[in-house]
Amino acid sequence: MIQAKTVIEIRNISKRFGNVIAVDSNSLTIKEGEFFALLGPSGCGKTTLLRMLAGLEVPTDGKILIDGEDMQGVAPNHRPINMVFQSYAVFPHMTVFDNVGYGLKVTGIAASTIREEVMAALEQVRLGGYQDRMPDQLSGGQKQRVALARALVKKPKVLLLDEPLSALDAKLREAMQLELVKLQNTVGITFIIVTHDQDEALSMADRIAVINSGKIEQIAEPRTIYEFPANRFVADFIGKMNVFDAKVAKEGDRLAIQSSEIGRFLVSDRKDIEPNRINAVAIRPEKIRLTGTRPDDSLYCTEAKIVNIAYHGKETAIFVEIGENTEISCTVQNSSRKQDMPKIGDFRWLSWEVDDMLLLE
Repeated sequence: MIQAKTVIEIRNISKRFGNVIAVDSNSLTIKEGEFFALLGPSGCGKTTLLRMLAGLEVPTDGKILIDGEDMQGVAPNHRPINMVFQSYAVFPHMTVFDNVGYGLKVTGIAASTIREEVMAALEQVRLGGYQDRMPDQLSGGQKQRVALARALVKKPKVLLLDEPLSALDAKLREAMQLELVKLQNTVGITFIIVTHDQDEALSMADRIAVINSGKIEQIAEPRTIYEFPANRFVADFIGKMNVFDAKVAKEGDRLAIQSSEIGRFLVSDRKDIEPNRINAVAIRPEKIRLTGTRPDDSLYCTEAKIVNIAYHGKETAIFVEIGENTEISCTVQNSSRKQDMPKIGDFRWLSWEVDDMLLLE
């Protein structure tokens, strides 16, 4: 199998605004043709990192290489990159055709070539036949496609997307996620998306960098990020998670986990775990079983009282209480309209496979 070449290399990049460290000595590589996501909460530094790639911000320290070339001192318009902004930045006084062709026109390309390239770009984003419309005649999703076509028409090596779907409603956003993935597969160039939406990153990206307070916490494929988070922040930020403080000690060839909230249990020896570095355990809501009788096949189970229920259509979130103060969320798939659901105040047995328990630094 041919190894994809590196198109972007970030070496110990940092950005400070006065005393504020927005990006803190991060390094990563991104391959040609990869769909890469920078994911994190608001203010974590992900957009600043994207803007440094685009040349809109100058790094305080470190280097950025694009296709092997050092970008220090290279102006934004001379980088093999284009960017799609959250606000679309579509010119309101221009037709769709003129919006998409603007970048080509200012570089002095022949009109016949511009028309050919613009029409091809519009077909790529499913806007064939819309070239004469004005932006105020377009929906939000169509304006987003215009912005994409304008970025793609210059055939950049890398396309940067800064929260491109955040202004769309939930249903349209989900549809556009699928379209972006299909588009990226069609054009074959590297996409880098900035988002705070975990579902968006998990469903679209080949790999994800999770960022917290300017620092990359973990880089991995979506399934690895979700199932094997590197630390407590990643576990708590990605999806829904029950997290409990815990202490871990060695007992022969097993690890003894003691949590004041959910009690004590044993897990198989893990060579990659240093007990003194573990301060929490966690379990995803969908890994938890809720049964009317005590299960015989689980190493961990306890009785719990149902304190709240939230119906979400395809699934129901059930919140249970262990003891007096510990609340745990469980997820039950709504597989049948005749399904017998528990009620608030009922008692149920809570259990999970110990291998589904995460040990977190």
